Amino acid sequence: MENLEFHLINQDYKEDEKTLKSLFDKYYTCLLLYANSIINNIDTSKDIVQDIFLKLWEKHKDFTIKSSVKSYLYTAVRNSCLDYFKHQQVEKIYIDHSLIEMKEIELDYYDKLFPTPNEDKTEIYLKEINLAIESLPEQCKKIFKLSRFEGMKNYAVAKHLNLSIRTVDTQIYRALKKLRQKLDTYLSCK
Repeated sequence: MENLEFHLINQDYKEDEKTLKSLFDKYYTCLLLYANSIINNIDTSKDIVQDIFLKLWEKHKDFTIKSSVKSYLYTAVRNSCLDYFKHQQVEKIYIDHSLIEMKEIELDYYDKLFPTPNEDKTEIYLKEINLAIESLPEQCKKIFKLSRFEGMKNYAVAKHLNLSIRTVDTQIYRALKKLRQKLDTYLSCK
């Protein structure tokens, strides 16, 4: 096993496979615990460690490790964890920006739909809004209703429907966009 610390490349494919399996068996659990100590999410940690071994296998023919394999693997886990955190930051900025955009669009609708507290107009507007909502695609309509009428947060809708939060955000954005398109023509005539 000591040879593994210095050489990973062999001329024989089966020998390479055996070598990588030995590395996986020897280091997987320790690397998983290390990644989890950084990220504090076991599923993400498993993905990171498995990706490292996958990349190692994909590049094993062109690959030379100058230091020990152990050192290389721990460094790879550390760097992948840092990349994961950077990606999370970018994703959070994108989601925050999308939520702000959606709220602005929503407020625009409310301003156009309820300019004065006239009951007759309000009833007509509500009827048109309901017709527009009912014309949405089924999943989009279901997500929109849970969010706006049931008062569920996007993450709760996602969990309830077994969808990703991004899917829920996108569907609500699309619903608001379609509602604006349908209602703009109606409101501009009134």
